[in-house]
Amino acid sequence: MRTIAAFDLDGTLTHGDSLWRFLIRLRGPKAVLRAAMATSTELLQSALFGGEAADRAKEAIFARLLAGQALEEVAALGAVFASELLEKRSRPEIVAQAARHRAAGHQLAVVSASPEVYVSHVAKLLGASITLATRLEVNTSGLLTGHILGRNCRGPEKAARMLEWINSQGEAREDLWVWAYGNSAGDSELLAMADCAVNVGRLGSCGKLARRVPDAHVRPGVLRSKPLPQ
Repeated sequence: MRTIAAFDLDGTLTHGDSLWRFLIRLRGPKAVLRAAMATSTELLQSALFGGEAADRAKEAIFARLLAGQALEEVAALGAVFASELLEKRSRPEIVAQAARHRAAGHQLAVVSASPEVYVSHVAKLLGASITLATRLEVNTSGLLTGHILGRNCRGPEKAARMLEWINSQGEAREDLWVWAYGNSAGDSELLAMADCAVNVGRLGSCGKLARRVPDAHVRPGVLRSKPLPQ
């Protein structure tokens, strides 16, 4: 049975959020502060309610900071940012776990609500062949519009995109074994659709992955037939 190991990015592979760091790197702290102040109502609603309010807040920020930016230039910065992110902000124990999966012949996926424009480079550096992330709309001139293309890749969309990818390969979900690693409520649906799910949210910087899966949905017999790679 072919195996896929899917990893969330922010808070799972890395310490904390990456999006604001990327926007500051792209546009500078003053521009980001102005955009945050201008969208303070949307950001407050996002913090209070999450869900669709979070989607609206993200797009409001993108409209102010990404609209009119050349995709080619943003992608070039994304490659540099991805390298720095893994060097300075990665969680070594989770990155090592991804490496164990890869060494075992498992196909790696990075599934994230952050923009694909740099998540794809993170995935490449990790040796992941699958990137499922928030896509940015681009106009015919190669400029970002400030809108999200499709849906924000969080919550239910993460699981939907994973299943969509599996279907695109002409495979049935039951013919694959899926591991999933996440740290927050935004990963719940991805964890729920996995055969073995690992919640890494409680691990500190010096924490170790336990052989027993905490707070997880696990198919019966999984720990006997598919032990955690060591």
